[in-house]
Amino acid sequence: MPTTTVRQSQWPQRITIVAAIGLLIVSWFFAYIWLMALTEGVLVPWDTTTIRPPHGNWQRTVNDFFEAGIGAYLPSLTFLVVNAALFTWGARRAKRIAWLATAFALTNVGAFVLLLPLSLALQSFVHATPPQLRPDDWRYLGDFARTWPLVVVGIAMVVALFAGQALMVRRMSADQR
Repeated sequence: MPTTTVRQSQWPQRITIVAAIGLLIVSWFFAYIWLMALTEGVLVPWDTTTIRPPHGNWQRTVNDFFEAGIGAYLPSLTFLVVNAALFTWGARRAKRIAWLATAFALTNVGAFVLLLPLSLALQSFVHATPPQLRPDDWRYLGDFARTWPLVVVGIAMVVALFAGQALMVRRMSADQR
């Protein structure tokens, strides 16, 4: 008499994977919005002002690059491409894709939740206007000489996030061998 194997339903596993990847996509959306806001707030300080640095000044060039066109989207898109590449690299090696997607989503959200109070604390010092500047001076409203610490901290946190996620992928794939 032939034996038949009862195949378990894979629907719960598939639903879990879809839900986890959905959570990851939501985290990417919030990261995109958050990085767009940071780009606008930190790298484009003169977008709504009548006084700007003179043409040819490096600060005006940076402001104009990140104010419109590809420059406005570059930080967000760079984050998304690197994060998606890390996830894809991990998903190709991992057997527990739902766990990997959830871990990526939680680390993305965690990094940006940690960056929020840190950036607010730094901005209180960074955006303090030096007393010698007058309101008709373009440096009164913004100056990259004052905002560079926030840029460095943000980049360092994103690099740390990517390094942590790469390490997580390597450990997951090593555990499954």
